[in-house]
Amino acid sequence: MLSAMAGPPVETETTAVTMAVAAFLEACRSANTRAAYQTDLAQLAAWCRDAGALDLLSIDTADVARYRTACEMAGAAPATVARRLSTISSFSAFASAKGAQPALGRDADLDRPSIESTSPTELLSDSDAEALLAAADQIGARAAALVRLLLLDGLKVGEVIRADANDVHGRPPRLRLTIGDQQPARTIDLHSETGSAVSKYLGRRRQGPLLLSERRGHESKRLTRFGVDYLIKQVAGAAGITQSVSSNVLRRRFVIAAHADGSDLDEIRRMTGHAQARTTRRYLESNEDDLGSDSTAPK
Repeated sequence: MLSAMAGPPVETETTAVTMAVAAFLEACRSANTRAAYQTDLAQLAAWCRDAGALDLLSIDTADVARYRTACEMAGAAPATVARRLSTISSFSAFASAKGAQPALGRDADLDRPSIESTSPTELLSDSDAEALLAAADQIGARAAALVRLLLLDGLKVGEVIRADANDVHGRPPRLRLTIGDQQPARTIDLHSETGSAVSKYLGRRRQGPLLLSERRGHESKRLTRFGVDYLIKQVAGAAGITQSVSSNVLRRRFVIAAHADGSDLDEIRRMTGHAQARTTRRYLESNEDDLGSDSTAPK
């Protein structure tokens, strides 16, 4: 795979490209993400090879514009083209951070095709958010911690279920959580309510998964995505919310509330772990009036 990505017949440049691609793919913790990036980079490498003296580190903004045109002429859908260009941006930013000096800088602004930008995720009102928190508290300490990690801190489900008890640091209610499934790892300051809920749930436990399954008659194991979905539906039912509630609904509520509280887009992007600001923007580009102009995260 990597040998197919060689650019010009100059050994040092070929080695630099191969090493940069290998490091980029190795940094992907998700197998699905790694496979998608690998496919997109292979597509770009083939185009570079056909274009002549180009490789994945030497292409510039003008080259990418030509590559986009080639993709569109080949019949690629706008969403596919946008994803391929996003991969180029991510790879170039990673290579730049690692000192590879790609022609595309870390802040290169690539012109991408227009696609539907509004997030399909439903909105959660102030009263619904408060009702969810109260219902989670009634159901139990695990539900209280889970809902707050998603709603008040904007974590992804994958980050929550992969977190371990020893990833939590500090003294309640001022706790920090280290998220290790990104490179480099990031540490977030948990909302004070989340800190208290997590501390209550863990008690004296400092080993094993942060959130455990609780099936009667079975050994406690790491909570799964299915378990998260079940808990959220249970909490929503107890709160009397009739609309569909998912982890993405809770995360979108976090993004909109943080923006309403004055956090800028890039700060929210870092808090949510989004690779691209446009992903964060999708959570905001809908009818914010549904939440009310004074929408804020529950204190």
